[in-house]
Amino acid sequence: MNRRQFLQSTAVMAAATTAPTMAMHHAKGCGTAKNTYGVQAWMVRDALAKSVPDTLAALESVGITEMELFGFGAQGFESDKPLFNMSVDDLVAARDASKVRFPVGHLNGPVADLARAASIAKRLGCHTLIESMAQELLSFENGVPRLTTPKTLAEVDAIADRLNGLGKQYAEHGLQFAYHNHHMEFAEVEGQVMYHYLMSKTDPELVKVELDLGWAAAAGQDPVALIVQYGDRLVSTHMKDYDPSIPMPENPSAQILIPEMVRLKPPGEGKSDFVGIVRELNRLGVKHRFIEVDYTEAPIKDLATGYCNLSHIDRA
Repeated sequence: MNRRQFLQSTAVMAAATTAPTMAMHHAKGCGTAKNTYGVQAWMVRDALAKSVPDTLAALESVGITEMELFGFGAQGFESDKPLFNMSVDDLVAARDASKVRFPVGHLNGPVADLARAASIAKRLGCHTLIESMAQELLSFENGVPRLTTPKTLAEVDAIADRLNGLGKQYAEHGLQFAYHNHHMEFAEVEGQVMYHYLMSKTDPELVKVELDLGWAAAAGQDPVALIVQYGDRLVSTHMKDYDPSIPMPENPSAQILIPEMVRLKPPGEGKSDFVGIVRELNRLGVKHRFIEVDYTEAPIKDLATGYCNLSHIDRA
């Protein structure tokens, strides 16, 4: 099993075990947020697999106006139906029939045809493609996926070189490139916090930042401080909360590959300072804010809860 097969298999298993309700509406007393909030498509992946138009309509009813795509480069991307088993023309038509836009997309694994991926991204309205997980941080033992951390800074340098190269190539195709964190990037390598070292070795013009606030909190980081630190490079955020009081499973499963996933919650439902987070994002003018809960048995409900909490913060 390679990384692309892993991503595909986990999506299938998750779809088989999660069933979001498509009847959605603004939560009572929620109102409309002043800022634009989107959703990471991974959170509603099983709904998208059933019907993209119905899912987009449901997102609209919550107040969501952006969706961050995923799947660029994953197994099946080279087919004539590369995303959610839809042709590019049909996906563009579904987008145009809704108010939801696709400004950002995640790369899931190496992209065999970068020019084709860039062309599809631009047709869909994406201006930024983001590496969702460095391939060097994922390994397999007897077919079982394992998260890994580099043992030397030289290994981190090699990751930085690869990211710089990708950033340059996507820039040549008129797209912005960025990197998305999990929690393992904040481990120490030879006395250096890997994430900060990695960012210091990448070109700020070629490699932008998408901060996953929930995974940063899972690593013991202060999301507000990270937003301030990387403000000039920040193009988007994953708006998710973290509750360290929730017990973690002892062993990973098909649905919970990383134990900390069970502690990730909708914004405003954990321990992170979302008042401070929204304040700093507003100060910096960060436009793209995608709600995501990595593991949830009620994705639509959690999405509406997160949007409602953020709308209240907006109006405070």
